[in-house]
Amino acid sequence: MNEQEYRAYPALNYSTLSLFNKSQDHLLLGMHDRPAFRLGHAFETYLQAQATGDNKLFDDKYVVTQLDGEIPGEILLHEGDLSELYVYNKDGKTLNGSKKRYHAWIDFMIENPDREPIGYYVMEDIKHMVDNALKCEFMGTPMSYWLQDAEFQVPITWTEDGVEKKMLADAIAKVGGGTYVIDFKTTANFGQFVNFFKSSYFIQNVHYIEGAKTKYGKVYKNMIFLVSSKEQPLLSQCFTVDEDSIEPAKEAYQNLVADYDQWDFDGRNTKGWKGESTIKLYL
Repeated sequence: MNEQEYRAYPALNYSTLSLFNKSQDHLLLGMHDRPAFRLGHAFETYLQAQATGDNKLFDDKYVVTQLDGEIPGEILLHEGDLSELYVYNKDGKTLNGSKKRYHAWIDFMIENPDREPIGYYVMEDIKHMVDNALKCEFMGTPMSYWLQDAEFQVPITWTEDGVEKKMLADAIAKVGGGTYVIDFKTTANFGQFVNFFKSSYFIQNVHYIEGAKTKYGKVYKNMIFLVSSKEQPLLSQCFTVDEDSIEPAKEAYQNLVADYDQWDFDGRNTKGWKGESTIKLYL
């Protein structure tokens, strides 16, 4: 199963559960592509290329430009004719001179239709982030060692309690007789990542470990989250779920899956409100 087939396969995945955990209305809105997602994908692809020594993985998908900064989001995500985005003067014929950099990005995209452009300085940051990520240690061993013989982008499908599920692991590493599920994350800062972990990544942890067990049998009890900060000095850090939190996380996950399954069975209806809550003040 390739990635395109995986995306089309109709089964419950982590992203769906994460949105549903916010509310069924969030899930009905769906997840939309964003420039930050594209940067994360570029980082992950370059990390895989450097870990395996296969630069073609990255070069086939991306092209580095000397244009400064990040490509404007509306250009990067535009799905139609890019020439529609040119900004003209009032005469409707000559290009607006104040938009030269914007137009240069459009020109570059048109000239490179099969590869996604990355600004030179953005690429320098990605290189630095990947270098730090591969030096980052887990259990006293650098991630370069963990990833050197890993499987990447591993699709897994399974059925649990009558619910069809799927996952796409960034990496599966077999080290020292054990099997480990590794996920690559980029974050604005580590504080943001911890907040996301508490609200949604714990769902991914349970989901992926459950799925990996169906394919590999015994696996390490937790995922390894290899997290790279986009905040200078672009540090990397590995995170796992605390031992005492594993069982509560499993219970919360199972309840979430059951709620989703019931909602799906009932017709996937909108709700429009969330349950009441109290706020504790630390005065």
